[in-house]
Amino acid sequence: RISIIDVGGFDSSMNRIAMIMADLIITPVSDSSTELLGLMKFEKILKEMSEVIEEDISVKILLNNINPQKKNLNDLKKFLKKTPLFSLLKSTTPTRAAYDKALGKGLGILEYKPDSKAGLEMQELVNEIEVIIKDKING
Repeated sequence: RISIIDVGGFDSSMNRIAMIMADLIITPVSDSSTELLGLMKFEKILKEMSEVIEEDISVKILLNNINPQKKNLNDLKKFLKKTPLFSLLKSTTPTRAAYDKALGKGLGILEYKPDSKAGLEMQELVNEIEVIIKDKING
């Protein structure tokens, strides 16, 4: 059985418990400087938690809300490569107008326009997560 828990982007004992219990942690990250600073703080928290449970807590990073025209994400990718606790998902969810439109209608993007760029990118993410989960289940 799979449970999905969406925790806030802040440090709390409840968030730490959820992350320690998780089989898979995915955190969305944009390309802003504040996000990079937040990742550095998150890395420190992960190291603290890993020491407590005596096991590395790894996180999959989803590039999210990235301008689709932006091609150079080298600073972010360089930081992620230096941090063994982080690995980059292949899928990305760039900024798309369709997300706001879907939300305004109370729909998910796959309900609103599954064949749009946003819909196809989201389906790619879903497929990637399914493969990761199946690999974890199958050992």
